[in-house]
Amino acid sequence: MYYEERNRHQPVTVFIDEVEVTLPTRWAICSTCSGDGKHSLHHGAFSGQRLEEAQHDEDFWEDYISGQYDKVCDSCEGTGKVREVCEEKLTPEQKQALQEDRDFEDEQYAERRAEYMMSGEYLAEIRGY
Repeated sequence: MYYEERNRHQPVTVFIDEVEVTLPTRWAICSTCSGDGKHSLHHGAFSGQRLEEAQHDEDFWEDYISGQYDKVCDSCEGTGKVREVCEEKLTPEQKQALQEDRDFEDEQYAERRAEYMMSGEYLAEIRGY
């Protein structure tokens, strides 16, 4: 879901009756990097045939496996932890506002994704250009 891709170090806020409300949060281990603060899940990471070809270059493969090509995790900014909403502490109004916010963000993401998939960039990506 797109909603979870926001800056996960900032407090989580929603608007209730036009008033900005900060929701209760707690720190959690980042699910993108499993708390390591880095990963190789970025655009351009090897997959499929390109990964198979890279495995034949022993020096490159050792560097890749050791994490030399990893990048700082975008979700936690390298800290290994992120804020998550303590949903059990939310009031009914906060829960509703949070759900509406998530739904809106997810709709926005779906629209952007659909536009991207119709673009030449997407076709180039899936063809490996």
